[in-house]
Amino acid sequence: EARAGEATATPRKVVSRRALAYLQLAQQAIDHTRRVIEFQGNQVDAINASGGNAYYRTDVIRTRAWWNLTPEAQAIADTDLEAAVAAKAEYLSGGNCYEYAAVAYTYLSSLAKGVAVQRAMYADVDHVFVVLGDICDPQEFPDHELVIADAWPYSPQACLWEDHFVYNPDRAGLEIKTARWGDRLSNG
Repeated sequence: EARAGEATATPRKVVSRRALAYLQLAQQAIDHTRRVIEFQGNQVDAINASGGNAYYRTDVIRTRAWWNLTPEAQAIADTDLEAAVAAKAEYLSGGNCYEYAAVAYTYLSSLAKGVAVQRAMYADVDHVFVVLGDICDPQEFPDHELVIADAWPYSPQACLWEDHFVYNPDRAGLEIKTARWGDRLSNG
């Protein structure tokens, strides 16, 4: 029992070997993403720290008219949306949760051999994040086996699905995009 003014320790959690390996991969993706995108374009502290620039970087990433791609590059961007968004976010070092998720997703899709990597979002919450493990298969991946890589929060840390701030135990309402290592990413 904590007394007023005393810090309370976070309870320790025991995780499986698979979850631990996924947590380590997710943290690598978060660290990579935070190295290439410095400021969140929709968080007040980041907007202030960048002199308003963070907001405008996100706007430029999302506005097709600002990009003059060759027809070949546009064809690739049209078939591999996450990679195109990730490339723009890395180039401009900007974005919101969607761009952060695109960078982490493409990073993990090329790194996590044999692991299902999913970009997930709740439209009701308007937040995008990355999942390691198959969130569509609760039998194989119960809540304590799914790992979230979400680099957008101020102090991002890889966590289990059951500990993520948009956790929903029935997983209803999620929009999912899946890739496995070695697969070509697509919009489907």
